Amino acid sequence: YGTEQGLHDDTNGGEDPSNRPMMECWDQGGSLYRLLAQLAALRRRNRALTMGSHQQRYVSHDLYAYSRHYRDSAVLVAVNQGPATAVPLPHCGLPDGTYRCLLSERPVQVEQGSIQNLWLDSQAALVLEHTGRPVSGELVGVFQLNGYHCQPGERLAITGSCAELGRWDEELSYGMEYVNSNTWIAEVPLDRSAGSSMHYKFMVCRNGADPVMENILGRQAVLPSRGRLKFDCIWNDD
Repeated sequence: YGTEQGLHDDTNGGEDPSNRPMMECWDQGGSLYRLLAQLAALRRRNRALTMGSHQQRYVSHDLYAYSRHYRDSAVLVAVNQGPATAVPLPHCGLPDGTYRCLLSERPVQVEQGSIQNLWLDSQAALVLEHTGRPVSGELVGVFQLNGYHCQPGERLAITGSCAELGRWDEELSYGMEYVNSNTWIAEVPLDRSAGSSMHYKFMVCRNGADPVMENILGRQAVLPSRGRLKFDCIWNDD
């Protein structure tokens, strides 16, 4: 409540009820409001922040840098709570090119996947983004799988009865995106199969080895004609 307005009351150390002061105005020109509006807009347009994996890029007592990734979208964030400094990021997680910080508009160059010396002012943050093409269609299925703890070299995919999932052909299965060791996600355009029934299951792919299929007959779903449909699933190997 009141975060974007910087709402606070330090009476009695901000204890109850001073930590819940009345909202007396709604200032859309304040610096904190404008900052949160920028970050909210970034979150809406870049899937890396809502669906992507997290990778730590730099950590020290005063500075932390990380990147988020989903398909061809990525966001790099660095926060410095100490004095001004420059740090190398040999693997920053962004494609090569020139970027402008969302907060300061300062240009930053990425070459061969690295930032040679990333300058951060004291008590400052940096946000760089690469927004890829979104998955689009009249009907998009969002598949999220939990419950399988993947190992290095493994990846997960979806196979099923519809054309978009390969008609049970393992080589035509739809690859999923890694979020963490327990979570995988995929957005699948389902326009050709909209309005029909489909069966599907998940599979684990390993380099040089036969894939491991879920030990089930197959999940079933009746697809609508349009919109976004979420599938929340748990890996089944009973």
